[in-house]
Amino acid sequence: MSAAVPSCHPSAVPPPERPDVAAVYEHRPALAALRRSGAIVDAHALAAEFWAIDYAIGFMGHNDPQMERDPRRRPAHEGPSHSRLGAIERYKYIRTAIGTRCERLLVLLMVEGRTMPAIAAHFGTEQTHVAGALALLLDMLVDHYDEMPGPLWKG
Repeated sequence: MSAAVPSCHPSAVPPPERPDVAAVYEHRPALAALRRSGAIVDAHALAAEFWAIDYAIGFMGHNDPQMERDPRRRPAHEGPSHSRLGAIERYKYIRTAIGTRCERLLVLLMVEGRTMPAIAAHFGTEQTHVAGALALLLDMLVDHYDEMPGPLWKG
């Protein structure tokens, strides 16, 4: 019985990029606290990171980090403007689904990287209420991305 020998040639299709989950938590102490407490799992954090990227592109006007890393990833007809339009449409879809107050929670959590006490102080409530609201919001965010119509994934 011989062992399989790995090929010295790269596969024709590159493996999908695995997001660095640790980096998602790095500058977001409230998100990390939710993970440590078991209120969320990495899938919640990755959905929130995806939202934060779409928010930065679609609302704040930043460039797509994927396009900046490797502009060859997309055909010429799907350049930066195509990517930006996709981010804007996904951002609008999520904002409509969650509302402006929940969006503000996500901004404090993901964009500003606030701590749990700082988020609670912002809303004038207790940390336990904020933790529960964030856990529920992130769970809903995962569901909204799962149910997002196919055309919004283009770009």
